[in-house]
Amino acid sequence: MEIVLPKWLDQVQGVDFAPEKEMLSRLEQWAQDDGWQVSDGGSLPSELRGRTDVLLEQPDRERHMRIAVLPKAKRGRGTIRIDASTHRIFELVYQPKAKRWRVETAAVPLSDDLQTNGWSWLKNLAFRP
Repeated sequence: MEIVLPKWLDQVQGVDFAPEKEMLSRLEQWAQDDGWQVSDGGSLPSELRGRTDVLLEQPDRERHMRIAVLPKAKRGRGTIRIDASTHRIFELVYQPKAKRWRVETAAVPLSDDLQTNGWSWLKNLAFRP
């Protein structure tokens, strides 16, 4: 399995994106194991391609999730944004002291630790009717 990591993460001087890289790697592994196609979003229109670092797709079910690592300051919190094709938006916010990712939507916490609930839980939130 080839992990799709955005190249720009290594080009930002003095900012450590290691937690984001680790989280993207785990997400991509789960997605491939769950039957999703993983790409860099190169097939998207240019306006979406510029805001997508990783694209997860299930074409047969007409589902996709656009994943974007948001820029941060040298000591800033890491944030990963997930836009589902259902127009639901989630943010994973890194908690450095606890070394875990909180799940939020519209700045409302849904879970203090994504690993506790798992990726399937987040997928169900994104695509349940």
